[in-house]
Amino acid sequence: MNRGAPVVLFAVACGTPTGPPAGTADVRLALRGSRDTMQFEVPVVAQRCAAGRGLLLHGAREGLGVLVWLRGGSEAVPDTGTYPLLPRGDSASPRGAIAAVRFLVGEVAHGLTLDDGTAIVTRATAPFTVQARGMGVETVIAQQRTALLLLERVPLLPDTVSCQAQP
Repeated sequence: MNRGAPVVLFAVACGTPTGPPAGTADVRLALRGSRDTMQFEVPVVAQRCAAGRGLLLHGAREGLGVLVWLRGGSEAVPDTGTYPLLPRGDSASPRGAIAAVRFLVGEVAHGLTLDDGTAIVTRATAPFTVQARGMGVETVIAQQRTALLLLERVPLLPDTVSCQAQP
């Protein structure tokens, strides 16, 4: 398992967004098979991916972060509907979403890429609304977590970003 990839995904999300006020991402995580849960909110913005590669919704605050990359096939901006959650390195599937979360347990940073579940776009024009629900293996403790990401009132920034999966 390549544990460095979630850090690469969050390289985009670590900058301070400029432009319209950010929307909100409500993140809820649970360790599967236990009562270990956590919840946090971060401000989020959206940017179109260069070369029509979809839409990137991202945000970070004080070591916490969320990223959802929506790929709509031939569409530069995805439409409403359900998108399967894809493994982070999937570059072949034309339609789907890649979702990742960065969170802290004490002073230790943890990462989670959701690779089993769905993302649902209920508003496909700015401000966007996206919900992702799924599970993945947490990088630090190698245990499965479930997650619910609710991104609401997400404004679209005018600039584009390079959305390209990296090994």
